[in-house]
Amino acid sequence: MYLTMRNKINISSTVEEAKEILKKSKKDLYKIFLEATKDLNKKCEVSLNIKNSNEIHKINLKYRNVNKTTDVISFPNYMRDNKYLDLGDIFINGEILKKQAKEINSDEYTELKFLFMHGLLHLLGYDHQNKEDEKKMILKQKEIFKNTKIRN
Repeated sequence: MYLTMRNKINISSTVEEAKEILKKSKKDLYKIFLEATKDLNKKCEVSLNIKNSNEIHKINLKYRNVNKTTDVISFPNYMRDNKYLDLGDIFINGEILKKQAKEINSDEYTELKFLFMHGLLHLLGYDHQNKEDEKKMILKQKEIFKNTKIRN
């Protein structure tokens, strides 16, 4: 768990190789989280889970009735308690994360940050079901990376 007085990210991984990537990326993940949630003016919480392809496949089938694996899945929660607005859960496929980083000639740290941000934006109501929504989501992603100075 990465925590300040304002927001928190609960982090877990069943993919051993991803634990080091998570450890080295925590500060940037938190910057992304703060930037994405700054307009909510509430204490926010999100869970980030790194799973293998088989686990993601099972989650996708059980909860979305989609019989395949994917890179990132988000499940909004919006449960309120006395302290935090729980935005929900983000599940990232640690195996696809590595594969996609290689395919785009990037590194695993950058790909993790992108997938986390992508999942987080879904929790905040952004989507890419049509061209207009996709454009809004891409602009928001670029804005977050620019404001956090994490990626060009």
